[in-house]
Amino acid sequence: MLLLALSAGILGGVVAGALTSRRVLRHARWTSVDQSSTDPDVRDRIDQAAAQWAEANHQPAAAPLVANKLRLAYVLHQRQRRRRDRRWSR
Repeated sequence: MLLLALSAGILGGVVAGALTSRRVLRHARWTSVDQSSTDPDVRDRIDQAAAQWAEANHQPAAAPLVANKLRLAYVLHQRQRRRRDRRWSR
């Protein structure tokens, strides 16, 4: 009897988790950082900052990774600013 109850609980948990994750993933927006929408001047400044960081930390191979992280931070900040501006303009 205990085994039957345990099996039913596990099965119910798996089904509930699958349905919840399917619903969440269906409504999630999957976007990547679009570098073409970033101003070329901003891209150059980000690349320079990443190169300076890599040189200062003696990690020249890390410059592209740092540049990608900085671009992501820039894009997320721009999205947050647009969202905040849109909210107050209503």
